[in-house]
Amino acid sequence: MHRSSDLASAGISYRQGIPTTNTLRTLVDIAGVAGPAVLDEAIDVALAVRLVTVEGLLAEAARLARHGRSGPAQLTERLAKRGFSGAPAPSVLESRALRLLAANKVGVRKCEVVVDGTAYRLDIQLEGGLFVELDGYAYHWSPDHKRYDDARRNKLRLMGCEILVYDWQTVTRQGSRMVDEIRLALATRQLRTSGTRAGALEPRHFGLPPR
Repeated sequence: MHRSSDLASAGISYRQGIPTTNTLRTLVDIAGVAGPAVLDEAIDVALAVRLVTVEGLLAEAARLARHGRSGPAQLTERLAKRGFSGAPAPSVLESRALRLLAANKVGVRKCEVVVDGTAYRLDIQLEGGLFVELDGYAYHWSPDHKRYDDARRNKLRLMGCEILVYDWQTVTRQGSRMVDEIRLALATRQLRTSGTRAGALEPRHFGLPPR
């Protein structure tokens, strides 16, 4: 049982005639009493069925924030840690991915690579000209964002880029799979280019220095 002493009428919804807290308020309250796994699942479901938005959750947390109440701070922190909001530069997701690659001795040549002749940026360039894109929720969640990303990546692939794409869940919970896929892609690329003359190993439009 959770009892609230400041529940306004605007925060009440009715389900089959029973007064309940609305989804925004419920998630803030869950954040104050549940562990990260339960909170993550509740957030994911609410976002997936469009009961809430990230902006709405942040606004509700800010409205309810006060001394002695842990839910708003916990919810805000959880959204930021999962890449849903407040992504700094470099993003939390990118930093986590770079630590994972370093721990597994996967070479990184450069980050935040801007492709010559375009306005497109790729997150991480690996040895051998392979690129990794990291999709944090804050910038890739909507249909419009996905449509733009798909078009951008298609164009880059047609230009000769090889791109692997990973999200927060993969980096944080399936890191070994991500590393295995990257190693396989690097090995495949090396085999494919082993007979190519040295000057053609890298796409010219990246302006990369010779090895």
